[in-house]
Amino acid sequence: MKKAKVYAAFANGTWTEIKAYKKENAIRRFQQLDPTVSVRGVTVTTSTNSHQAPVEELYPEICQ
Repeated sequence: MKKAKVYAAFANGTWTEIKAYKKENAIRRFQQLDPTVSVRGVTVTTSTNSHQAPVEELYPEICQ
């Protein structure tokens, strides 16, 4: 079983957390929400977010 991480960034001025297996997939999802989000603006958090599914399962069309 893969272990997902929780990535966070400011998207449209709001602190947003996204769970993903790969950082590049989290960045793609952040950029769907706010195109100005950059790689440097995305950080890994220590949150668990057990209620949230990884972005790879929710949006397989944007993931590699």
